[in-house]
Amino acid sequence: MAPVSHTLEADLRAAREAAKLTIEDIHQETRLATDILKRFESGQLIGDPSFNAVYLKAFARSYGEAVGIRPHKVDAAMEAVKAGTYRGELHPDYVDGSVKAAEDEQSTSKDDASATGETVKPQKASQFPKVDPLPAAIPTGSTAFEGPTPVPYSGARPTRRLQKNVRATSGGSFDTAWGAILGVTVLVVLAVCTILWLLFRSDSPEPDVATTAGADTALTALGDSSISGSSTGQSGAPRLTFPVEVTVVAGGDGLQSFRVTEVPAERRPVWVEPGESVTFSSNRSVVLWGEGGLGMNPNEVTLRFRGYEWNPPPGQILRIDSTYGQTLLDSLHTVFPAGGRPTPQS
Repeated sequence: MAPVSHTLEADLRAAREAAKLTIEDIHQETRLATDILKRFESGQLIGDPSFNAVYLKAFARSYGEAVGIRPHKVDAAMEAVKAGTYRGELHPDYVDGSVKAAEDEQSTSKDDASATGETVKPQKASQFPKVDPLPAAIPTGSTAFEGPTPVPYSGARPTRRLQKNVRATSGGSFDTAWGAILGVTVLVVLAVCTILWLLFRSDSPEPDVATTAGADTALTALGDSSISGSSTGQSGAPRLTFPVEVTVVAGGDGLQSFRVTEVPAERRPVWVEPGESVTFSSNRSVVLWGEGGLGMNPNEVTLRFRGYEWNPPPGQILRIDSTYGQTLLDSLHTVFPAGGRPTPQS
């Protein structure tokens, strides 16, 4: 054990040696450079005006924690060093002034020895009188004391390395339990998402819209398949304008999963109650796929577009865009002259 010197650096070094730690151990624990650690222990840092005081305080705290001394004690010792009142409080053998008394005794022994010419060796900490941990009124082995024999408190604090091992051991089962809970939660979420996808996906293949969305199919629904529309626009027919707006009116028992694409948005299902209507709009194209993407049912669907109202043919998938929109308007104008169904709005 290093002698008590009343210097903070020497006492911290004594605490390190009492904990059987080397400079390399402190370096591995704190990541402080070994050469700085050696300079600190030799007393070259405290009092050096060129060394940053804030860094020095943090340095001493890290060193103290590594050898088992609480940070607030190191801070108090640093303040005592500044005030010139430090008395070896961080030395491992310091307990309520006992170290000071031991030093005084050693000093007296040295003076007596120098007077007589004798050589006196410094008294070791192990030679200090020990206090009996049991009261004198209760002898060891007495039936009045049934608990285990108390162990005297050594005053040493477990090192940070030991504390980390204890925390890692005690927290292992807790971390494992949370990991299992998170894993089960993820599996449940994935299962629910898979079930929802299976319930709402469409098993039918994407139909070829180009072959089903022309004006002839619209005319078939109107009962006059002999009339063909003109993409150039007929006299009196309203002109196609954007955005395209088409209204779907639900009949029968309503529309369930009625698929619609409002380009550039993806195809999505909508539900419409009987007698209610929904208007769809797009600056490019509107595609009406029907229930489940299988085409429309004229008994359950009524369409409204630019003032015209009609029921589509069975299974029709209707695209209204710059290619087919004007053709559809021309055909509707031909089939629905003035006095028929609702007249077009210009």
